[in-house]
Amino acid sequence: MILESTSGEHQGVTYESVARTQLPVDGLAGIERHYRQLSQRFGYNISAEAAINGLGYQLMLSYQLMLSKNLKDAMAAFKRNTELYPDSPNVYDSIADCYEEMGQSELARQNVSKAIELGTKANDPRLTEFKEHIERLTSGKRSEKD
Repeated sequence: MILESTSGEHQGVTYESVARTQLPVDGLAGIERHYRQLSQRFGYNISAEAAINGLGYQLMLSYQLMLSKNLKDAMAAFKRNTELYPDSPNVYDSIADCYEEMGQSELARQNVSKAIELGTKANDPRLTEFKEHIERLTSGKRSEKD
């Protein structure tokens, strides 16, 4: 998910406001700790996948808006998501976005291919999006969101 413009607005929320949103005090570690505590409290596993993914995209957006100097922290969040949720197609599509932003097209393609493989097995409703992503990467074109 790469943004077309840094001055865009979606449903009253600007990209800048998202990028400047307070990150968890302990970042990735804080998110993991919070969801681990919730899981213990309620007695079943509560997935942190969406929160970690959101952190990764927020960090990528901060980089795109030049509020951050590198994508290292965003990549760390996306990598951790693939470690914690290896059967989730979306985590591979997300890390592919970060690789794409870093100019590492081959790694982006490999991860989108993994998303398609897992998405096909799981009949994931985002499978069409994953296939469109690999087509963009293969053709060298950027999406309308880029």
